[in-house]
Amino acid sequence: MPIPRTREKYPIEDAGDVLRHLTNAGVDMILTGHRHISYTLKIENTVVVNAGTLSSRRIQSQYGNTFNLIDILANGTAVVSEINVATGMRRILGISKLVHHA
Repeated sequence: MPIPRTREKYPIEDAGDVLRHLTNAGVDMILTGHRHISYTLKIENTVVVNAGTLSSRRIQSQYGNTFNLIDILANGTAVVSEINVATGMRRILGISKLVHHA
């Protein structure tokens, strides 16, 4: 799926079909990466989380090398954050209620 501030060179032909099947199946969260930008988006009841880059020189964002931290609270809320490797600074990317949380 397209990520802001990036370009799609080779979009996956059936990505929309795959996303529809995952959301219809009740998948709470999809973890993705390789775009070098941390990003989160909620599509229907599914949270899509894209990781930044932990140790690359090809940094696409202003935040440097980062990793994502996902906290799942007891009430089924997911807090998705990006942690900067050099500074330890935390930036919250999104807070979503997981519908299918058990």
